[in-house]
Amino acid sequence: MINIKKGIDYCLSRWHKPKYVMGGGRTRNKNGSINLYTSTDDCSSFTYKYLIVTGALPKNTMPTSTEGLFALGRHGKVLKEINRSQVKEGDIFVAGREGYSAGAYGHTGVFLSPNKIIHCTPGPKSAYWTVITTDKSVSSEAYWFNYYIDKNSNPVRYYRIVGRDEKPKNVKKPILNRVIDISEWQDPSKIDYDKLAKNIDGAILRTSYTYSKDKSFKKDKHFERHYKELSKRKVPIGAYHFSRAVNKQEAKAEANYMYKLIKDKKFELPIFVDMESEEQNKTSMKDISTTIYYWCKEIEAEGYFTGFYCNLWFLNNKVQTFVRNKFAFWLAQYTTNSAPDYKGQYGIWQHTSKGRVPGYGGDLDLNRVYVDYINIIAKAGLNKVKKDPDKKAEDMQKVEEVDKFEVTEKELLEQLAKKHGTTVGKIKEKGYTIKFKGDK
Repeated sequence: MINIKKGIDYCLSRWHKPKYVMGGGRTRNKNGSINLYTSTDDCSSFTYKYLIVTGALPKNTMPTSTEGLFALGRHGKVLKEINRSQVKEGDIFVAGREGYSAGAYGHTGVFLSPNKIIHCTPGPKSAYWTVITTDKSVSSEAYWFNYYIDKNSNPVRYYRIVGRDEKPKNVKKPILNRVIDISEWQDPSKIDYDKLAKNIDGAILRTSYTYSKDKSFKKDKHFERHYKELSKRKVPIGAYHFSRAVNKQEAKAEANYMYKLIKDKKFELPIFVDMESEEQNKTSMKDISTTIYYWCKEIEAEGYFTGFYCNLWFLNNKVQTFVRNKFAFWLAQYTTNSAPDYKGQYGIWQHTSKGRVPGYGGDLDLNRVYVDYINIIAKAGLNKVKKDPDKKAEDMQKVEEVDKFEVTEKELLEQLAKKHGTTVGKIKEKGYTIKFKGDK
């Protein structure tokens, strides 16, 4: 989803901070994303970064020049051209003649309102900073608006981010809205388990991890305590192992180690392998997909409902489709949006690492669960949960929550017409009566 406010806030946070340098602002972070907070910028890198922050462009997009912005508008997938009279907050301007605007022959910036812009430019009094300018003579920077928008010798074109005003479509409604995942980093001595249990819908506990130096397996030192305290308070529990496996043999060894830790315990939520280590980031998609497959199959063979956890980059670059479709998927993507960027299937979404829940004073990972794992696991008798074939399926629950069923005349007539191979008009001409099954 496009977040204009987030982009504007970013622009304002940069006011009078980056030094203007032609070609500045193009450095990357170690993870390949663009460094948004370089000490230098030029006009186009500033606008590109605005587009990245709003979500209109991927985080690893390399800023180019005003020619690149013209190209985005020409293709129409990121930017669409608008008239000057349509401009509002969040739109951008690009000055210059397309095809000849690179370097000092073009300029660009972001509208804070129809008559106010923020842009990176050689400012007044030879101060090279990002400036805010308006159409009114209220500051020493004011003349820049008139120069670039109204009196510039170069033509100016205006663009709006595609999809910025669209409302989220088919946003999933979570079944469990506040599920935490915790490990030994959450010290039991700092947890009020009574209060915590009343404010969460479930918990996914780290059982163990693979040590980075020698790939030995370590039990999470607080797993047993977390499990004991939350299970006796009837909190639905799942579990995960932090993995460093990169092949079939390592995957099976990790899974077998985890099984020994969980085999005498009951879990209402799935058992996951956490895939995000540096070794795995360097391994091919084929090998990682094989690793996840055999890891999950090993746990599955012991009677557990299983799946894998990873972030969106890892999913797109390391996990083949057959694995995504076979096992439960727990997605990690931190955003304030109502849904992640990923449009595929996922059962759990970890949406923040900075969550706060009464009962614990520090930050917590928060998750939303969209698949009714509790009922699925209970019906199948998996995860050491006693099999309950009469457990209500999700659709039955929804039916039982309805106080009264309503049907329109239009719906009835359409069904009648379909059943008898005729039209609604014909049925109305002949007339009809309604009789429910069981009526005398």
